[in-house]
Amino acid sequence: MLLAKTATYGVLHIIVAFLVGWTVSGDVHIGLGIAMLEPLAQIGGFYFHEKIWQKYQARKALEKGLSTEEAHKQWHVQMPCCDATREMLKQAQALKAKLHNKAAADQQAT
Repeated sequence: MLLAKTATYGVLHIIVAFLVGWTVSGDVHIGLGIAMLEPLAQIGGFYFHEKIWQKYQARKALEKGLSTEEAHKQWHVQMPCCDATREMLKQAQALKAKLHNKAAADQQAT
C-alpha cells in the first residue's frame, strides 16, 4: 500500500510541477523541463535534509543523556534513515565516552 501511495504521489508531484511551470512560463516545453528537473532537485534536497536532521537528533539525544534505544524510540519513524540515525547515535555516544575517559585520564596525570 505504501509503495502505491508513494508512486501516485510521485506522479502527482510531476504533474503539479509541469502545470506550475507551464502556467508561469506559458510554454509547454518549459513546463516539461521543470517537471523533470524539479523532482530530481527535491530528491537531492531531501537527502541532505535527512543527513542534517540525523545529526541534529543525535546531538539532542546526547544533550539529554538518552541511550541509543531511548533516542530511537523518541524519534522513531518508518523511514530508511532510521537505522542510520540509530547507528550515528551509537557512534556519537562511543565518542563522547572516549573523550570523557581521556579527559579523566588527563586530569589524573596532572
